[in-house]
Amino acid sequence: MAMRLCAVVFLCVLVQADAMAPWSSDNMRHKGDADKKTQAQRASELHSFQAESSQMDAWLSGNKTSLKISNDTLRKAVSQHEPLAKQIEDIEDSLQRAQKDLIKKKDAVVAAINATDRTRQLLVRARAALAEAREEVIEANASAKSAFDTEAIAEDHLVQMTICCPDQVQAAKHKMDLRKDDLAAAGEAFHAAKDKLAAKHEAAVLAERASHSAEEELDRSKGAYQDAVGAVERLAAIKLDLSKKNVDPEKRLAAFERSVEVQEGLVHGLEKSSQELHEKVHVAKKIYDEISAVVGKDLECVPLLRTREKYLNVTTTRFDLTAKAYANTPVNVRTSLQPTLWQQRDQKEAAARALYDVQKDCAPASVRLPPPPPLPACDSDTGARCRVLDCWSFLLRASRNAYCSASWHCLCPAGTCAKDGACVDRGAPVSLANPPAELHAGPADVGAALLAAAALVVAAAALATRGRRAPVNMSEDALG
Repeated sequence: MAMRLCAVVFLCVLVQADAMAPWSSDNMRHKGDADKKTQAQRASELHSFQAESSQMDAWLSGNKTSLKISNDTLRKAVSQHEPLAKQIEDIEDSLQRAQKDLIKKKDAVVAAINATDRTRQLLVRARAALAEAREEVIEANASAKSAFDTEAIAEDHLVQMTICCPDQVQAAKHKMDLRKDDLAAAGEAFHAAKDKLAAKHEAAVLAERASHSAEEELDRSKGAYQDAVGAVERLAAIKLDLSKKNVDPEKRLAAFERSVEVQEGLVHGLEKSSQELHEKVHVAKKIYDEISAVVGKDLECVPLLRTREKYLNVTTTRFDLTAKAYANTPVNVRTSLQPTLWQQRDQKEAAARALYDVQKDCAPASVRLPPPPPLPACDSDTGARCRVLDCWSFLLRASRNAYCSASWHCLCPAGTCAKDGACVDRGAPVSLANPPAELHAGPADVGAALLAAAALVVAAAALATRGRRAPVNMSEDALG
């Protein structure tokens, strides 16, 4: 009686273990939430310094106006070209004009405050809409990826039904067509979400500019208002001094000089405070810009990591299932399955490296990542061309075991690598630990194994077809 195939076979896969590096999309999301809180704190500090600096600049501007008026009055008093009555009359005229100007400047400040409030509200709504659009893109991206995976599963199922259950092929094909429709709809929804995101981003940029312009206009209005206040207060004080009777001209002149000295000291102190606040605003702005850049990077990294993680899981699952079938296949059949298994192993290793590269780019410096997983060490290009002659090597006096590509390059098929101008077999893609010295199978076992082998071969063709077609173009910069 023929021995049955060994039921349990231990696989020693010749690739690096799939332990995730210590930085996942969940880690990225938690970091993003913490960075957003820090960003809000830095924004509050920046706005506080900006408001204080703006108020200080307005006071400084008003006191400079007062100092200018005081200096003009002092020069007139020193020159003694105008009689006192004429000086008082001029001051009264200037005071009346300054009071009218003060009313206009106050109205301008009120209008600027209202405009600033409106633009701030518009900016808040624009940012909220932008955040909502980003979430919609993330959801649409996930849905499209899920639809692509579901369609691939349906296609694999159709292959299986074609081999084992012909009576269920029609139902499987109908299911696959439905999944294709779902994939097309998900792709359209994703592109629509991207278009909406672009529109919301543009609206947010415009709202940001409008708010910034309104803030600048408010600062100018406040400065002009303080100038008017300083002018009214100084002119009123000078008028009062000039109107005092029986005051010795020398004493009045000395009083004007002391007033100018006091005003100059005040302006000097305000200038120093203003410069210090400007420096604080500069530092706070730099810190805010840095954390804002970090938050922006967080928003980009989360969907990137999710996509890479999911693709690695898919390629790992496919490889493991194929490796298991390979291990349970008779030795004389395994050779025909090696190209498919090598192709899946290469896809898995490439997916692991792609995930690692994103992790390395996104993880903070404090996170220590393991060494990078190796990339498939196999070159498929022999370096030969086949536009004139087929892929035959006169130097080797033998075939290169390559095929002529559409671009007239001699390329190696799956399961082989280019070496010294020819394609050489890569060997077994997995190593079987303690395999039986000889495997014998009864007709039923051989039939089942051959059926599994056929399924793998057809699946390889489906994989190749799926790799050539253009699925939903879910770009990795969708949130940018």
